[in-house]
Amino acid sequence: MKKKNIKDTFESFSPSEEQQENIYESIINKQTGKYKRKVHFKIKLAYSVIACFILVSIAVFIVNTPISNNNATQPSKVNSLPSTSDGNVLFNGFILTAYAANNENGYLSDNYIKEAEKLVLSPYVKILLSKYSLAMSSVPGLPFTIDITDDENDIKTINVSTSSGELSKWDYNTGIVSNIGPSATIDIGETIYWSPDFNDNASDIKDITITVDALSNDTIVGRQTIYISQDETGYYYATVDNLKLL
Repeated sequence: MKKKNIKDTFESFSPSEEQQENIYESIINKQTGKYKRKVHFKIKLAYSVIACFILVSIAVFIVNTPISNNNATQPSKVNSLPSTSDGNVLFNGFILTAYAANNENGYLSDNYIKEAEKLVLSPYVKILLSKYSLAMSSVPGLPFTIDITDDENDIKTINVSTSSGELSKWDYNTGIVSNIGPSATIDIGETIYWSPDFNDNASDIKDITITVDALSNDTIVGRQTIYISQDETGYYYATVDNLKLL
């Protein structure tokens, strides 16, 4: 209310001078109180907006900040390839297949691919191979198919060597056997045959190793060893160790 309106009101009611002063102060105080309350409200509103902005900023910072925990187990890279010592990914591993016996007395035949159980060797899992002897079996030795897990790599050749006995290659279609000796170079996916040295007493051979090497540019980049054991004549078991990247 403006001062002129207040004065006109005073004149119409004709209050005393003291009443006029009291009424005037009362009106002025009410208007001032309203103004103060309005200012106070605006200040509170501004503080609330600032506080909300700060809380939102903190929340965004927390969401976008990675949690660091030195004691947490880091996830392993399941799909990543093993790398060689120089940091280049060259080799992802072998697939070493053996032919297990369907029964304890089953000798290895020339139809072993259909008759025997085809098993990929796993580290430290021991399997009984088909029974083998030179007199009873129509194949040149215990077969192992050597393959690799990934075609897109630098592997060109595979070397195979044995601690005892002989390695052979056999052409199934022609029946031609190639006796190679204690070491051989084979193609990826080829089958190599191991047999004891029958010039010695085969029953005395208890533990044999066949080492398989993957080569890139004439350098060995991966190695895995097949372990063959014999608990009695003709009964052979096989397992492998873990892949070694060199």
